[in-house]
Amino acid sequence: MEQNISTTGGISAALRDQLHECENVCERLEKLAAGSTSVEDYPGAVKSLCDEFEAKCTLPPEYAEILRRRFDEAKEAAKIGELAAANAKREAASRLDECAALSRELDQLIAAGDLVTLGEVRKLESRWVERLKAVDPVLADAAGFESRLAPLRARLEAEEAVENQKVDQVNALTARLEALMTVEDVNAAQEAKKAIEAEFAAIDLPPKRAVDAYRASLHKVASKIGQFYETLDLARWESFTLKGDLCAELEKLVEAVEADLPAAAKRLRELREKWKTLGSVPRAHNEEINARYLEASRKLQHRIDEYYADARQKHREAAEAKKALCEQAAALAGSTDWGSSAAAFKELQAKWKDLPGAGSAEKALFTAFRASADQFFNARKAHFDERNAKFDAMPSARRS
Repeated sequence: MEQNISTTGGISAALRDQLHECENVCERLEKLAAGSTSVEDYPGAVKSLCDEFEAKCTLPPEYAEILRRRFDEAKEAAKIGELAAANAKREAASRLDECAALSRELDQLIAAGDLVTLGEVRKLESRWVERLKAVDPVLADAAGFESRLAPLRARLEAEEAVENQKVDQVNALTARLEALMTVEDVNAAQEAKKAIEAEFAAIDLPPKRAVDAYRASLHKVASKIGQFYETLDLARWESFTLKGDLCAELEKLVEAVEADLPAAAKRLRELREKWKTLGSVPRAHNEEINARYLEASRKLQHRIDEYYADARQKHREAAEAKKALCEQAAALAGSTDWGSSAAAFKELQAKWKDLPGAGSAEKALFTAFRASADQFFNARKAHFDERNAKFDAMPSARRS
């Protein structure tokens, strides 16, 4: 016991060194446990430190207790670290296996040549990014996956772009065929159909997904053109009848009374729009019906223009007359000659009622006229209210 105590009463230098060595082993074991997944031979490293501690920790019980507790805790942590290290190795092995599997799948796609699709390539690339590159970029880069996949993807994307361009061309031709379904000129429709067919023939190996719709539209147009000749005359005679009815209505509107001209103006606009929607008439009657329509619509428009010109003139004249009444009312607004001014205002109001509307100026003029009248009559009322109040306050008035 005496050999562990120095001559000064503390522990000896040898014991202090031994304590430091044991603490150092514990510290190394703790660090090893904390970084378990980065150690190559983790179990061997743990055993080596445990053996070293047992060899060095020959301390007296009173000194070894705390160190032994720390060492035991480090050993427990090392056991947990050993499991983590084992899991890390298994995961690393699994990633290597998956990397190899993905590489084999890529080799198979490359070997497939023209049979591989862009969708298959993108699906494989997505799995590679999600399962490998995002987890272990170093391993992913080492596999050379991207450098092998990129040319394949670029080739397929270029082929897809060419195919999509062909699809767009065929779809555009299909749309043009569909537009021919509404063309009335059968000769123009026939010529346009031939031109579309020539453009389609010039497209090398058009994709089937677009060809089916094209051929369906082509069949519809061909049928339409075949039927066109049969129905053309009937449609033109029907259009001639409808245009004749429209002209008859216009001719009736020309004779409308003046009060009905605003409604006639609205109906004229409607009939002009309807005329645009009506088709061709038989060639022999084309000039006849057009001349009839133009003559009737011109006459009606002339009457409408005259009506509104006259109305605008009346509005201007009424506005001038009402402006004069407003000026007279403004001159009377401040008058205190209650009797004669009230009579004058009533006369002005009667004149106002006799005048027609002033169009867009009516509202402003009436507001000004009413303001002057209100000013006068409000002042007049206030005057008589005050006079009556004074009268009621007189003693004789109270006695009576």
